[in-house]
Amino acid sequence: MLKQVISATLLMGLALPAAAQEREPGKPVAVHFVKFKPGSLDRISEIESKYFDPAAEKIGIRPIIIRMASGDWDGEYIFPMKSMGDLDYITTPENKAWLAEVDKLAGGPGSAQKLLAEWGGAIVRDKHDFGFSDQK
Repeated sequence: MLKQVISATLLMGLALPAAAQEREPGKPVAVHFVKFKPGSLDRISEIESKYFDPAAEKIGIRPIIIRMASGDWDGEYIFPMKSMGDLDYITTPENKAWLAEVDKLAGGPGSAQKLLAEWGGAIVRDKHDFGFSDQK
């Protein structure tokens, strides 16, 4: 019996990569998991709803934001990417356009960087992952 289980496991292991190669990977996404400092969520929500979200909508790159009710993270931010080539940029053209929109909403040049610094300063820990979405 053990020999059959081992054989089946090996066959499955060999078959999975071939099946995975046939499937289209989907749209690339960057996933940012965030844990904020206690007491900072109200200000984080204000920054996002007043500046970050409207700027993202304006340029058409609105991320999916999930507020966690359990687990180790306060939020999960899923950002669509044009391609994995976006990782080659320090700041993508879309991110530059987003920063310019935040600057307009928040009072002028440099405002976006100040808000990002405040938002980032509220982070206790975070983690970045990359993957693929089945959504078209």
